[in-house]
Amino acid sequence: FMAEYNFNELIMLCRDRSSPGWEKAWLEFIDRYKQTIYQLVTHRCHHWKVTRLNRQLSDSVTDIVPEVFTILTYALPGYRNINDEGLFYLWLSTICNRTSSRYLQHMYHSEFADEELRETKLHIHELDFEQEWELYEAIVNRLREPLNEPNRYSERDINIFQLYAWSDLSKDMIR
Repeated sequence: FMAEYNFNELIMLCRDRSSPGWEKAWLEFIDRYKQTIYQLVTHRCHHWKVTRLNRQLSDSVTDIVPEVFTILTYALPGYRNINDEGLFYLWLSTICNRTSSRYLQHMYHSEFADEELRETKLHIHELDFEQEWELYEAIVNRLREPLNEPNRYSERDINIFQLYAWSDLSKDMIR
């Protein structure tokens, strides 16, 4: 495509919705950075080790990219380094990574945890009692670390975790 605006002009026009060239500038912005955004999102998705994600990578990327563009419409007016396209790529990379991570965490976090637990159960029988207890204590200490939002059920969850993980009780038996 033929670039009508230099980087500086493009960012300035995309930042100002009242500008007469705003819509045209956004079309050029999309043409110019769409491939980069797809690559950044795809790269971030590859780093999540979830089996189902590998089968749905294209769908996930297709869901995340419009979210990135939506965020950019709100974030771009606050972008300050309009004279340095190199810094813009870093900023764009940060937005793509954060958006991808939020999406992936929302969509695949429970599966990731379940998959990790299955793998752990495969190796847990190789541990002696002291190693099991150390592992349990490490997990409990991690669960007791302060969160952004206090969880009044954390001790209950720890006890359920102990029953589920160490006593080989099913979820139905714990209920």
